[in-house]
Amino acid sequence: MQFPQNNVPSLKYTQVCDTDQLNFSDIGRNRRYLKLKPGSIRGHLAEIKLENTILVREELYAGMQIEAAPPGHFFPLAAILFTAPDSKFCGREFTGNELLQGTGGEWNMYIPNRLDYISSVVDARLLEKNAYLLSGRDTSPAWFVSQTRQMSLESINAYKNGMNYLFKLVEQRPFILESDHILAMLDSQIMQLTVDALTSASESPQTIVRKTKRLRGVRQVVDYLKATARDLPTIPELCAIARMSQRSLEYGFREQFGVTPIQYMRFVRLNGAREDLLKAEDSQTRISDIALRWGFIEFGRFAADYNRLFDELPSQTLRNRDSRKSNNRQPSDKQTDSWSDAVGNSLQLIGA
Repeated sequence: MQFPQNNVPSLKYTQVCDTDQLNFSDIGRNRRYLKLKPGSIRGHLAEIKLENTILVREELYAGMQIEAAPPGHFFPLAAILFTAPDSKFCGREFTGNELLQGTGGEWNMYIPNRLDYISSVVDARLLEKNAYLLSGRDTSPAWFVSQTRQMSLESINAYKNGMNYLFKLVEQRPFILESDHILAMLDSQIMQLTVDALTSASESPQTIVRKTKRLRGVRQVVDYLKATARDLPTIPELCAIARMSQRSLEYGFREQFGVTPIQYMRFVRLNGAREDLLKAEDSQTRISDIALRWGFIEFGRFAADYNRLFDELPSQTLRNRDSRKSNNRQPSDKQTDSWSDAVGNSLQLIGA
């Protein structure tokens, strides 16, 4: 069985200087990146596809919200290598000693300015099948809830170091992806690291099921604005959606994103306008039409706010849209190491 179906094992890099470049990645297709802080974006995304596993290493320098809806059979875990204070996953602040589980369907994350993590995505069906064989324990309901889970320093480091080692192994010897034997071995080791992490994490997590009323209200407004931001809903409308007072709603948004509901809505509209500019196919597309579509009637202020957030004018986005391409590269095979040395070292160092 392939994961996902018809997957070809590969190693791919994406250099990131804009959120639209993440759409070229397999992981990015299931996500929505919303820029919330002014300035340029820097970062990179590396993806290793195996037969039943995907490894991801992502580093971003930008203030943004990330929302994801992975396919149902994806079981993603992540360990934080670096993050800024006030970063939040599913409404809960995290620092780096937690295991982030995006395993309950949709999940969301807020980062003020920098995020660096390593992640594994295994097949949930294989996890359920193999968990008892690997640990002597059945799968726990807590494994299938998107949440942060506390871990001991020893346990989280074991997961980080194991995943980092496997990542470097493939980066240094990409030709091992051509071996069915090695692919099966890598899949097996990642499954073992995943089960070890899950069984060592606290079984009394702060799950997203037990959200506060304020957090639930903010989430409802965020979802509502995805469809209605261009219509400029009023604060009373948003309070009605959240079933909260204006003061509580504003506090909730500042707590989660560092901005007011009105500021957040403006960021949604600016991001929406940028997406339309990038997708524009007609050479006669007018910036003023797109601005009006998103409720901007003061074109000078729109251009200034757009430039402040994206570090370029709307006209530059429109002019350069055809030249924007993902900077993906496939590493060439490194034949300096013999095949037998690569296989022997991997088996020895991983512990197979």
